[in-house]
Amino acid sequence: MLMKYRTILPVVAMSFVLSLVNIQSGHAWGGDFSLYLAQAKSILLGNTHELFLMNKFSMDHSQIPLGPYLYPMGYPALLAPVYHFVGLNFIILKIYNLLFFLGSIPAVYKILKSLKVGNSIAYFSTLLFAINYNLIYSSDRLGSEFSFLFFCFLSLYLMLRSKNSKNIFLAILLGVTMFASFSVRVSGLILLPSFITFHLVEYLNNKRISVISFLLPIVVFGVCWWLYSSAFKSFDEHYLEVMKMTPESLQKTILANSEFLIEFVLCLKYFPDYLKIVSVVVFYPILILGISKLFKSDNLYLMVFCGSLLSIHMIVPFVDIRFLYPIAPFLLYTFLTGISVLQQKIFIVKNEKYKNLGYLLLLCLGFVQTFIITSVQAIKGTNKVYSKEMQEVYRFVNENIQDDEVIAFHKPRVLRLFTDNNSIYLHDYCGKEIDLVDLMLVKKNQSFCSDFQIYKQWDTYQLLSRIAD
Repeated sequence: MLMKYRTILPVVAMSFVLSLVNIQSGHAWGGDFSLYLAQAKSILLGNTHELFLMNKFSMDHSQIPLGPYLYPMGYPALLAPVYHFVGLNFIILKIYNLLFFLGSIPAVYKILKSLKVGNSIAYFSTLLFAINYNLIYSSDRLGSEFSFLFFCFLSLYLMLRSKNSKNIFLAILLGVTMFASFSVRVSGLILLPSFITFHLVEYLNNKRISVISFLLPIVVFGVCWWLYSSAFKSFDEHYLEVMKMTPESLQKTILANSEFLIEFVLCLKYFPDYLKIVSVVVFYPILILGISKLFKSDNLYLMVFCGSLLSIHMIVPFVDIRFLYPIAPFLLYTFLTGISVLQQKIFIVKNEKYKNLGYLLLLCLGFVQTFIITSVQAIKGTNKVYSKEMQEVYRFVNENIQDDEVIAFHKPRVLRLFTDNNSIYLHDYCGKEIDLVDLMLVKKNQSFCSDFQIYKQWDTYQLLSRIAD
């Protein structure tokens, strides 16, 4: 079994080491991880509806949109068993989360090999994906991106495995993994048009289709969706309200995502604008060359997958490169294919040794970028929410503040995870929502409403209580 994967295992091991070195105790600021953990905790305690009501209050009364009332329950359900045993041990939780990324790497390699442009391109693309600084950086975060990657890539691989197959187990497993992707992120629904495209192309090419491999996964997906909806039908996730589009947001997302695609090859963060323009002029023509080479009916299901996901995030006004992670290996493969075409058509490179030279240079660049980014992260430190001071804050709130008192804080979901007190975001710690607040947790240099007074101070933060009438 190990011999079968001997080519890709060193890549997985390399990615594991780089990610493990990057993982730190505690967690960076951010509300997503805290709601995921709160939902995992609520699954174990059976009080998901109470969490829904608390977070609905928090989201409805915060002065800026922070997120949905609840995230899809797939990722919290994956976290729940581990959380049950280790609690808020962030290092173990991050390593567990990392396993999904590592598990996706062999599936990526198998999918890329099936494109049949060249095994060396498939291998180098997988390696560049496995050591990419964006993904290694994310290993120090708790989020749904790695589990989403795993189930998406496993689903795409199972599509290949089940091609014209009458294997019932494979068909059922494919239906389960497609639904698992959807239960982790709503955008996992794009696997269905990819699946239909895969079988439609197979039918048009060979005039045959396996009823089991086509219908059974859809039936299993539908059954899983029905069971999921029955369990969580009362929870309005509130996505439409926080995803309102404007012409300005559309322009912003298109420009940002166009830059993110280049970021999978080259870190543009510290580039001046004129060099970013140069990178666009170089990158996209090479990418188009690769697309022209790969534009075949057999690859159409992957184009539907990548195109659908990219289209969603070109429109939805949430801008973050992690939403494009599932596209990364295919983008890298297409880019390397474009380089190969360029070598053959323009530079007429025939020697295989020299063909791989460009890939090796990109690989060296990938390692350097990952080393620099992770080194900077290690020096700066990422533990903000569970620092010594913040632990003292949480302890004081837990011991001295009643659970039903509402606290204004810049990260409401984080504060609720550690204290069970509900919280809202007030950007100026004033305004019409101030009447809902009993206390405010602010930095010492933060101005605040005259109705409040200092209750407790720490090095950076201070807790303010309302002045009694």
